[in-house]
Amino acid sequence: GSEMCIRDRNNDRLQLPHPAAAERLFVLLPLYDLAPEWYEPVTKKAISELIHQAPEMRIEVGAWQWE
Repeated sequence: GSEMCIRDRNNDRLQLPHPAAAERLFVLLPLYDLAPEWYEPVTKKAISELIHQAPEMRIEVGAWQWE
């Protein structure tokens, strides 16, 4: 799914942020607008680097499509 928070299937604990948030342009692009100097705290990658590495997406009516 594309939700921003998920529950761990093994123990039903909520995971914030979503583990794949740093790979999703619909998360990264608005964050870049707000904080272009932001770095991902675990990998220490700049948000601009994450944007360039993220898979391209296109939006279709009612569904996200990964390319």
